[in-house]
Amino acid sequence: SRYFYSKNTWMCMAMYLLLFYPSSLNMMKQSIAMSLIFFSLIFCHQRSLLKFLLTILIAYLFHQTAILMIWLYPLYQIFVPQNNEPIKIGNKIILVYCCIFGLSALFFFANTLITFLGGIQESYSYMVNHQGESSFSTIPMIFLFFSFIVYFIVVKDSRSNPSFFEKNLLFLFIVIVCLGYIMSELSLFTQGLNRFGLYFQYFIMLFIVQIYKVKTTDIIKLCQYFMLMLAAASFVIYALNGANEIYPYTSTLLGIE
Repeated sequence: SRYFYSKNTWMCMAMYLLLFYPSSLNMMKQSIAMSLIFFSLIFCHQRSLLKFLLTILIAYLFHQTAILMIWLYPLYQIFVPQNNEPIKIGNKIILVYCCIFGLSALFFFANTLITFLGGIQESYSYMVNHQGESSFSTIPMIFLFFSFIVYFIVVKDSRSNPSFFEKNLLFLFIVIVCLGYIMSELSLFTQGLNRFGLYFQYFIMLFIVQIYKVKTTDIIKLCQYFMLMLAAASFVIYALNGANEIYPYTSTLLGIE
């Protein structure tokens, strides 16, 4: 966040502490992998494919699910071009259709995916043993709804902004964030499957700052603080439900049960 937004790092950090820090204490390996994926965005911006792939590899060594974000580099090159040109409408339509198709397939074959994961690694057997025990997640859908509203407010209010780079980056962030919050509803099938969406949800930290770079108005500033308050409210709700509790670390390899 400091690389892209040196003056608003505190806002990114606040979103992290409110939305992701409590859960990170119970999924340390994946949290490290997500942080590395987040860091790899710098190499996407620098057009350094080798450094990006190396970072993905290191993230993969911490948590295998990090390989899901290998698409981040080509997506960044397509939708955030260096020549400061607007994204072609055809590319936007293709991306939206790919997202709809991918999410539909993911939800349709969710149970098959759970069985497959449980068969390849013992740590995923938890999801197999808890199929059908989860429910609909309300808070991610609230964030999805308000993220959409804020995005359209910003886009409508930024028509006079000549910087297509900032607009393109904002578009990329909103697409990634929306994917993350929709994937959070994979919890309908089993506990833990929604964790795949956390890689995408991390980008809400950049989205909240990027909206102000696209258009610096009081309305946009108000939107930023509104999302911060929403994050604070979700933190309180999760804490009251016991999500702030730290569970003992277990490891079959080390014999810690």
